[in-house]
Amino acid sequence: MLAFFGFGAVVPFIFLGCVAAVLAYRSVPAMLFLALTGLDCLLPPGKMWPAFRHCYLMDVLRRHYRMRIITPPQPFMDTTRHRICVQFPHAVFPMSCFLNPALVGAPGTGMPGPMEGAVASILLQLPFYKHVFGWIGGHAADGPTLRRVLKRTSIGMQPEGIAGVFHGARPDREAVFLKNRKGFIRLAIQAGTDIMPVYHMGDSQLFNFWGFKWLSRKLRISLGVIWGRWGLPLPRQHDLIALVDYPIRVKQSDSPSAAEVDRVHALLAESLSRMYAEHKHLVPGWETRPLHII
Repeated sequence: MLAFFGFGAVVPFIFLGCVAAVLAYRSVPAMLFLALTGLDCLLPPGKMWPAFRHCYLMDVLRRHYRMRIITPPQPFMDTTRHRICVQFPHAVFPMSCFLNPALVGAPGTGMPGPMEGAVASILLQLPFYKHVFGWIGGHAADGPTLRRVLKRTSIGMQPEGIAGVFHGARPDREAVFLKNRKGFIRLAIQAGTDIMPVYHMGDSQLFNFWGFKWLSRKLRISLGVIWGRWGLPLPRQHDLIALVDYPIRVKQSDSPSAAEVDRVHALLAESLSRMYAEHKHLVPGWETRPLHII
């Protein structure tokens, strides 16, 4: 098994390693990498790049995981209304959320577009990472940014964050960290934006993880040891199935009451549980596998 520090922290550790190599051996490749990293730090994050969403590598990965989307009968939503597509589980790495933006709005998927995304702010600050996540349409997951984006388009997000890595889904169980996650619901009500529940079956099976919980919360990035196929930091092969439910309609309010937030939150939890119960038979061996909402 190889040690692998959370995806968002790979570049800094490689960077420190190259600094050490330059100081100790004056390595030309390390010096070149340092120069490129330093230059990249000066560049702004990438902007959404449709060609990257549909590039050959992304298509190969989607076919490798046999990604598919299951929606209610068409038409199942008002396409004139913006929506927050809340996706669960986060798992160790949300492979489905990384690969499926190209499926939104594509013929035959049943998912109307357009839609952009929300990612941890630190991912838009790290060299190289900020371009990749920007190219797939990622924006910093903070209130002011999301309110601005929701005025012109829909957004996909994963409310669990780091807590989902440590407390949520893993290879031996399906779970979503939701009971204490209500800020995104308040945001949706303030913006008058519908909430679309999505559950990704299969993401929990790609990796195992053991991490440093306190340090991860402090730095707001998951740090730990990750392993998958052959004990390496490579994702296992598993079908990825996105379950989509009817959007939850909300009534716009600048100051939503706690009761209204709790009502919408309960509808979301019920939707996730029902979708999972209706479709878990699609994964062999999951017929008796419950979904925990924690």
